[in-house]
Amino acid sequence: KQWYQRRVAITAGSLFTKGDPYCEVIVDSNLPRKTEICKGTYEPVWNHDFNLLVNPRSVIELKVSTKHRFKNDIFVGSATVELGNLLASHNGVLRNVEHHLTLKDRTGNKTGTIFVTFDMVLEQGGELTALINSLALAPSSSVAGPSNQSDADEPLPPGWEMKIDQKRKKYRLRLCVDTTA
Repeated sequence: KQWYQRRVAITAGSLFTKGDPYCEVIVDSNLPRKTEICKGTYEPVWNHDFNLLVNPRSVIELKVSTKHRFKNDIFVGSATVELGNLLASHNGVLRNVEHHLTLKDRTGNKTGTIFVTFDMVLEQGGELTALINSLALAPSSSVAGPSNQSDADEPLPPGWEMKIDQKRKKYRLRLCVDTTA
């Protein structure tokens, strides 16, 4: 698989419940990345850019929760984007494409909307072309989520390595070296 570092911006939301919301972005069931918390609002404005490591078959999950000081955070709702379907519907080019996603709770009830901007251009050919062709031929356009193959079979991009946390869950770590004079 080829991996690409691409930008996704979580711009705002419109929720059915008031609180101190934040959004988590999860790519292919890996560790979440979070926006800042917006205090006391139905309509959070995050304007938070994320550079994500994705491939054409990545699944991006967005989870919104409200922060609570003295008890556990409360899950508001989530939405999922199958990147392959989105890329296929835009010929592999997502130049500041705004996407409004419906947030749903665990029972499937609508709990709000989240506004996301995608800025991704993947080179035509190889895996992307094969993916677009398979989606065009498929009776229902669905993309498989994370593969059941071992992560050891998938090469990581340069500068990344596979690690295992205390709970024995695998994650990817980007190695950055900064030097000062």
